[in-house]
Amino acid sequence: MPHLDRGLSRRLGLAAGGVVGLGAVLWVGGYALAGETAPRGTSVLGVPIGGLAADAARDKLTTGLQDRVSAPIRVTVGDGKFTVDPKDAGLSLDAAATVRAAGAARSWNPADIVRRFTGGDEVDPVVRTDAAKLASAVAGLAAKADKAPQDGAVTFDGKEPVTTEARPGVTLDQDAAPAALQEAYLRPGDHPLPAAVTEPAVDADEVQRALAEFVEPAVASPVTIVAAGERVRVPPGAVTQALSLTGGADGRLVPELDTDELAESLRPRLTGAEVPARNATFEIEGDRPRVVPARPGRQVDMTALAADLLDVLPEAASADRVVNASLEEAEPDLTTAEARKLGVKELVSEFTTYYPYAAYRVTNIGRAAELIDGTLLEPGEEFSLNGIVGERTLENGFAVGTIIRGGRFAEELGGGVSQVATTTFNAMFFAGLKDVQHKPHSFYISRYPEGREATVAWPTLDLKFLNDTSYGVFIQTVHDPGDSLTVRMFSTKHREVTASKSARYNYRGFSTVYDTSAGCVPQGGVSGFDVDVTRTITEKGKKTRKETFHTRYNPANQIYCRAEPAPPRASTTPAPSTSASPDAG
Repeated sequence: MPHLDRGLSRRLGLAAGGVVGLGAVLWVGGYALAGETAPRGTSVLGVPIGGLAADAARDKLTTGLQDRVSAPIRVTVGDGKFTVDPKDAGLSLDAAATVRAAGAARSWNPADIVRRFTGGDEVDPVVRTDAAKLASAVAGLAAKADKAPQDGAVTFDGKEPVTTEARPGVTLDQDAAPAALQEAYLRPGDHPLPAAVTEPAVDADEVQRALAEFVEPAVASPVTIVAAGERVRVPPGAVTQALSLTGGADGRLVPELDTDELAESLRPRLTGAEVPARNATFEIEGDRPRVVPARPGRQVDMTALAADLLDVLPEAASADRVVNASLEEAEPDLTTAEARKLGVKELVSEFTTYYPYAAYRVTNIGRAAELIDGTLLEPGEEFSLNGIVGERTLENGFAVGTIIRGGRFAEELGGGVSQVATTTFNAMFFAGLKDVQHKPHSFYISRYPEGREATVAWPTLDLKFLNDTSYGVFIQTVHDPGDSLTVRMFSTKHREVTASKSARYNYRGFSTVYDTSAGCVPQGGVSGFDVDVTRTITEKGKKTRKETFHTRYNPANQIYCRAEPAPPRASTTPAPSTSASPDAG
């Protein structure tokens, strides 16, 4: 191998050393000239910071992004749109770190020095993250955004089909969502978050198939039900009231009939074929209750009928839509043996109230008493006057009468039913049953026992009490039209009840009112007062309960349905005393 001339080698060594020396000079010089400024042309989310020293770049970046720092992060999960509060998610801008990452700091790295002079580019912000808060925010977002897939379905409004739209489900990817939220922070617009989509098992095509193949023929014509020799033509709406189509295992819609709703719809039409079961009850002979035995009945087997109907509903032709219904024995809810075990064997309480004749009272008291008569409360069962008597309407057998509204007499359907409430309350009181809800009249009516009376109004003001004994309680009402009402309770006598009443106290005077408005009802004035009634219940010789019923009666104004007269001249004749009209309740 030839050897280089020693002179040439020396000259090459000197040249290389010169290049290295020049590079070192340029490197040191570039470092000195570059300083701590951000590279020219550098920006962060559109905020230019190129050529600025670190402190200035940080201040400009903070000002430029101040509206975005706390702005809600707008995200989408599937089709849903949501916002995330960055503070709650533990996200914030680290402006100083962002400026350093952009290059606004001294660096001996030759690439950084060159970039400082040749120009920078768009730089991502540095985001501080509280991992625990971010995870919690993602979990909260998932709770709102996650949706199970919704299968298509068909229900009915009358005989009109109502479809439920098939909708895919969506589940937020809670592992990948934190990074996506960090990326979306400080950036405007809607940002999709990673999520899994689940398609519904029953899609829109299946809904259309079911409408064409089952629903349309199902509502096309009536169905004839043959039961016990009776032929009953049933319109489609009577069946579709109980019909729905929901998804099966294979993604197809399956028709179903709710047997309870089917029975509710069809039984009123099948009265010629069915014989209702009769519950055991009681009748009173003198003062002794006697069990009236239960009686089984017969009824259409609704489970079998539902299956047969589902077979014929797809057949649109009327002649093909005939179902032969099978019958089964209908068992009573309360059997004779069960009734005998209730211990309804003697009179345990009774109470009578009297009232002055008025045609509406005779009607309304009689009708409410008729509805309550024969009520049987099994142990643990609650009595509700409104629940038994129902709304006081003309259709329910009630008439317009006098009631109390806002401390004044007024006319309304059902006036007088409070006489029934008061009588029943007192029978309950002396039977020792548990008071659940009762409200005395707003002012005192003299024919009722003070502090021991109740008023009712549909639907909220009720008389309720509980049979808190181990025996049944049978209620009998005896109405003497235009004179009195008696409520009697029969059970097993095992409680003794005594009552005491305080003197009236806290008397309050009444005012005189002149009223010329239409519908005014005159009334006498009566003072208001407070009174306390105490009930003591003794069972097996031991005092089991002592209760005080406090009643505050408001004063009832004296009302004249005429214009106020001119002030009279001075007179020494005393004004006559007045008392409340007995016409209310």
